[in-house]
Amino acid sequence: MAGQVSSAQFLELLSSYANEDNYVTWVAIDNCISKLDLLLSYTDLSEKFAKFGINFYSKIYNELGFDIKDEKSHTENLLRSLVLLRLAKFKYAPVIEESIKRFKAHVAGTPIHPDIRSSVYRAVASSCDDETFNTFFKLYRDTDLHEEKVRLIQSTGSSGDLARIRQLLNFTFSPEVRSQDAWRVFICTVGTKLGREEAWKFFKDNADEFKRRYGSHIANAFVIEHLTNGFASEEKYKEVESFFLQNSFSGHEKVVLRSLETIKTHAEWLKRETDSVRNFLESI
Repeated sequence: MAGQVSSAQFLELLSSYANEDNYVTWVAIDNCISKLDLLLSYTDLSEKFAKFGINFYSKIYNELGFDIKDEKSHTENLLRSLVLLRLAKFKYAPVIEESIKRFKAHVAGTPIHPDIRSSVYRAVASSCDDETFNTFFKLYRDTDLHEEKVRLIQSTGSSGDLARIRQLLNFTFSPEVRSQDAWRVFICTVGTKLGREEAWKFFKDNADEFKRRYGSHIANAFVIEHLTNGFASEEKYKEVESFFLQNSFSGHEKVVLRSLETIKTHAEWLKRETDSVRNFLESI
């Protein structure tokens, strides 16, 4: 992001880590991939970058698979979950298909292993039909475990379907969701460009409700930060700035300023680096 090396040079360097098997290293790698994926969603390079990502993650995926091989290997199991989730975000068919298969078995009574359950849920929610999507809400209502409720409903935020995102956003402030959970669920809708835009509309339309519920609590700080710092254009910078000038969230002024600076940095990166990334992706 600092521009000290081109993004193409960075991606070339990153490619050399495909044989890495250390969890901590993969967390750092995945953070970089996540940021690039976010930024490139504002270009016509998303599909090319997804192909690069699938190729990059496929080796470690082939080694780890879905099945837990060693219950005591905590970092390996964390790595498995990370890899499955990233490949699901890249719409990697083998991961999506196996996740749907395991989800159906889970509903029928064969539980998904807890270490990969969240990743499998999110993979399914990102690419399922309406019946399966609504199954998440049924499971949410049927379970008594609060942790499982949160995991289920947060996973539905991975959907790339506008109607489903709206369904989830409306459900967020329903009596069925605890107030202390609602903001966490809301944040999970901003992981895609489509979800981010729809969540922004919902937030603006319900700003008074967010203030009433959370006031100066850190919940609103997280909401504002996660919602706005994924934008990446001068137009969005002006829109976010204008909204918060007219709708003050007391105690969160610095959060807004940080987000505005992030939006500005994103916009500058896109202007500076898009062609470099394009040349790299088209050369491999």
